Amino acid sequence: MIANLEGRPTGEAFVEFASPEDSRAAMAKDRMTLGYRYIELFPSSHEELEESASRGRLLPKSYEGKELTEPTSVLRMRGLPFSAGKDDIIDFFKNFTLSEDSIHITYNYEGRPTGEAFVEFASMDDAKAALAKDRMTLGSRYIELFPSSVDEMNEAVSRGR
Repeated sequence: MIANLEGRPTGEAFVEFASPEDSRAAMAKDRMTLGYRYIELFPSSHEELEESASRGRLLPKSYEGKELTEPTSVLRMRGLPFSAGKDDIIDFFKNFTLSEDSIHITYNYEGRPTGEAFVEFASMDDAKAALAKDRMTLGSRYIELFPSSVDEMNEAVSRGR
C-alpha cells in the first residue's frame, strides 16, 4: 500500500503475484469494485515497487488497515543528515523533554544510517506539537516529520543491523 507525505494511505497499492499467469488473470478484475469502491488495475514492474519502497512511500506491513491518524506519541523523521546523532535530534526538539532512549535512528543492513529516525515523545500532545517543526532544518537538510506508531518504529528498527 502506498502512503502520502503524511504517511496516510493514498488508495494505491502494489500486488506481487506468484506467477505472470496469476498477474494476467488478476487483470480481469480491472474496472470492477472492491467492496463498494471502483478500482483500476495497471501492470507494474518490480522496479516500480522498489522505487516506491526506496522513497519510503510504502506503508509498513504491520499497517493491516489500521487508521494511522490514531493519536500516538511517536513521530518518524525523514531527511536526516547521515552524520546526525541522537544529540542532534535532541537539539532539534529542544523545546521537548527527550532522552537518548526515546530516539531510534534506523540503519540499513550494512549498518549505515538511512536518514530516518523515530522519536518517542512523553505524550501524544507533545508529539502533535512537535509536528510544527515539519520541514525545518537540521544542519543544511530540511526534515520531514510524520505521525507514526510503536509498531512501525519497531519494524523499521529491526530491518537494520
